[in-house]
This record gives sequence, structure tokens and C-alpha cells, in this order.
Amino acid sequence: MAGLKFSDIAAKLPAGSITDDGAGNITISVNAVTGKASLSEADEGLVADFLSDFGEAGRAAQTEFNTNNNTSIGTFGNPTRSAPALASDGKYYSTKNQTISTRTPTDESMTVDAS
Repeated sequence: MAGLKFSDIAAKLPAGSITDDGAGNITISVNAVTGKASLSEADEGLVADFLSDFGEAGRAAQTEFNTNNNTSIGTFGNPTRSAPALASDGKYYSTKNQTISTRTPTDESMTVDAS
């Protein structure tokens, strides 16, 4: 079964976002993915920021993969946004929803891209 590779997604992210040491270890840099030079585990909103950026890169990689391979994997769904609403800080915000779908065997020992 064909599916996305980390190298496919790495090509859609800033340099250094995903590295492979060649010894079986793949590392994802939250700093590189989010474009922030200095981070802390205690930073609020960082998880959502990272997942949003990674999801966008995954969707872009998936689109290219599907085009180049004449297939239609659908792991990274198209995001939807709510209508903007005024928040207490005086700024407008909308909620962005993006799904990640996988095809999972009933024993859940090996998960693959959704097709």
C-alpha cells in the first residue's frame, strides 16, 4: 500500500523540520516547524500551532503525492473554518478544524494512510 513518507512532508516544511540520522531515528523539530527560535514546554498554544502547521504541510504533501501517483489517499482532510468572532482582546478569531484519517486494522498494531 502506498502512503506518505516523512520525507514527503519534510519537503513542505522549513529546512531542518524533520531529520533522519540514518540510524533509525527520525526527529521533528517543533522550533523549525513553527518558525519560532526559542520555545518552552510550558508555552501556551504551541501544541495547536505545531499541529496546524504540520497538518498544512501534510495536506500539501498529500496533494502532491496523489497527483504524482494517480491515487487518492486522504489522510489529511481539508481544513474548515468557523465564522470570525470578536474576542475579549479585541481581535477576531475563527476556529480551524482539520481531520487526520487513518485506516486501522482491528488489532490496531499497524496504522496506515487512509485511502
